Amino acid sequence: QVAIWFNPPTDFTPYRRPGAAMKAQTQKIPRVSSAVVAVATATGRDMEANDALANQGCIEELQDGAVMHRRVPKDHWCVSRTDLVDFECRVWSAIQLGQIQPTTLDEFDPCDRSIGPTLYTINEQLIKPVTKAAGRMSWALMLHPDGLKCDLFITHAWQEGVFEFLRKVLYSWPRGARHAYCCMLANPQNLDIGGLISNPRESPFALALLSADFMLVVPNHRASIYMRLWCAYEAFLAYENDKVIQVASAPIPTRCLLGPSLWVCTATLCGALAGYCRHFLLLPGHLTFVEDYVYWVVVLLPWLGSSILDNPTARRACHLCGAAVNAFYATTADMPGHDPASHGQGSKGAGVAVIAICFFFLSEIDRVRNAAAGFEAELLRNGYSGSICDASCSVQSDADYIFSDIGTMAKEVDQAIQILIRAGMWNRSLRVAAQAGVDIKDATHIEFAMPLTSWAVQLLVVLFLLEQDDWLCWLFALVILVLQVSWFISIAWLPRERRVFGGKSMAK
Repeated sequence: QVAIWFNPPTDFTPYRRPGAAMKAQTQKIPRVSSAVVAVATATGRDMEANDALANQGCIEELQDGAVMHRRVPKDHWCVSRTDLVDFECRVWSAIQLGQIQPTTLDEFDPCDRSIGPTLYTINEQLIKPVTKAAGRMSWALMLHPDGLKCDLFITHAWQEGVFEFLRKVLYSWPRGARHAYCCMLANPQNLDIGGLISNPRESPFALALLSADFMLVVPNHRASIYMRLWCAYEAFLAYENDKVIQVASAPIPTRCLLGPSLWVCTATLCGALAGYCRHFLLLPGHLTFVEDYVYWVVVLLPWLGSSILDNPTARRACHLCGAAVNAFYATTADMPGHDPASHGQGSKGAGVAVIAICFFFLSEIDRVRNAAAGFEAELLRNGYSGSICDASCSVQSDADYIFSDIGTMAKEVDQAIQILIRAGMWNRSLRVAAQAGVDIKDATHIEFAMPLTSWAVQLLVVLFLLEQDDWLCWLFALVILVLQVSWFISIAWLPRERRVFGGKSMAK
């Protein structure tokens, strides 16, 4: 069993496997021997054998989970990012070995690695049996008996599939975060969790959130997490303590980016073919005066449409038309026999057209990324009434305490959640901007087309200036280059929302 856990079968190689760092880290855990690791990785019939060995005193170093959780501070019940990568591999291996199976409440597909079994199923069929055999501590303290200080708090609703959850968390892991509090792995699932959360203010959730620098909200495909009162309470604590809240998102599948890319490439090829036919077959010679000015009109319309329109289909049409027209011009502008003096463009005109093609290509990619961000926002809205007062809780005493603690701040928390859904993030700066009437929609979602195209145009200007036989032109080109490099270096160290603002300000 140990060999299977730490060395997944070779047919799983397309997926990530526990690295050497994880194995070394596990081997260095103090006070936990290899016997305990064997217990922690056993399931099914092996559990009974391990329990018998523990009762006979054969496993002397087996830890007492209750003692460990009293000794280690609650804000240290955390796991690392590497632990989550390893956990994903363990779950997949257990599914393939038949140790995690579908139930009447969770009829997941064992061959599916996009959603997977719910966290409820993972808790019952993996986390509880493994941690029970190891000493009834949490998964986090089983791996790190001395604990890891929390700097990232993960809030979720337990309804999501385990692979859906892990994929979003790993992809959206904030820069600078090291250790995450995730309740399914942090809390001792075989002990009295009700006693741990009887006073929500002193619960592990609250203390870990106070210690964290970031809070990561994980949407799921079933319902908004803010239909669950504990998630709403965590939003309240984050709002009260001015924590940075981010919405986790899954990586965009390659096939979702490949299709739009191929469409733009096809439009570009058709435009280039039309330009070739026009130049050599239909109207040999340089572009006419009318064609020159029609070109600028036809190019500006797709650009304006891409910048103004919200309809995805209309934006895609603009990108395809823009790429085709610019490919037509790039082909004819630099053909043999073309007279650059006729309209003063020549090869530089072709260069501008190529940059424009790149702009429409990147704009199409940005459109797909915007759709993905909008999808995560819709998941947060799914079933959410707009007020945390409508959230539910399975224990009435917890609900009474939470509502009494939130008190009159429910409206402010509702506004914070609306900002989070609309902007993809929440912090004090975004709250001030929203209160000032600023449109914060997608305020933390950067689009690459405009800033990268602006940078390319500036680089083209620099090349033009360097061709001039004038030291003032060279000096001006040097200044532009220094400003560009300084902008890239400075923006790389800014917080996420400020990086987006920097990219948009450059485009302006």
